[in-house]
Amino acid sequence: MTSAVIHADIDHVGIAGRNMDELLRAYRRLGFKTTRPEPLMGVDAAGGAVPLGQVSAHFMFEDSYVELSAVTGEKPDNHLEPYLARYEGLHILALAARDASKAHDRLAAAGLTPGPVQGATRDIRYGKSGRARFSWFGFAPGAFPEAFVCVVEQCTPEVVFQGELTGHPNGAVDLLGVYMVARDHAAAMARYRPFEDSSAHRFIDVMDTQEAVRRFPDMAVPAGGDCLIGMKISVRDLGVLKRCLAEASVPYVEQAGEILVSSSEAGGSIIIFSE
Repeated sequence: MTSAVIHADIDHVGIAGRNMDELLRAYRRLGFKTTRPEPLMGVDAAGGAVPLGQVSAHFMFEDSYVELSAVTGEKPDNHLEPYLARYEGLHILALAARDASKAHDRLAAAGLTPGPVQGATRDIRYGKSGRARFSWFGFAPGAFPEAFVCVVEQCTPEVVFQGELTGHPNGAVDLLGVYMVARDHAAAMARYRPFEDSSAHRFIDVMDTQEAVRRFPDMAVPAGGDCLIGMKISVRDLGVLKRCLAEASVPYVEQAGEILVSSSEAGGSIIIFSE
């Protein structure tokens, strides 16, 4: 059984599925306040908006968020399709960059295979509404078999991160990290070493299947090797969380001072809550 943690600056993670209504229903039932779904748009060479074949909603924290993304099917080559062919669940891992172009060059020099830097936008209809802009890049197909891994520069953080949506009924306050299962643990650790940042408070916990089953014995772990299986979220008060889950009839497991919710209740991702 093998497990090791890399600290990294995670911008956000994402749950991918086919049905936005089901994703919203699941996460609102868990006590998260979500944004209204909006189409995710790319930017073409002329600066025009191009549909990406996704509708996304979010639940927000002070400087990160969890994306709920429904792939709508009108763009067959959508970057999430290969992952959805396996199962619906936690398929997006976005690392943060202050400057996407500089991060691109640094990661290429470190031996990774970043794709071109692209632009993306989405409309913000909460607080001081506006248009959020992002610069981002992904990696060559197969470079990260466990998820769609990308690097994101928030060009308009003042538009995205507004306090209006950070007061969740379940008391959630922050995204702490993600849990990954890898068939080749050493290779997976090597993939993420270029992102390592000892000053970051978020983590990527890489483990083999045996360790995942040992650590989360009552949770369903996807078969087939490389995958993201869950995320850790901090809350102000586990008592408030437990009351919120009980009122919504959401089953949970108490383990080692944490609350675990099964992937079947959370769009395909295990959630580990801690104070």
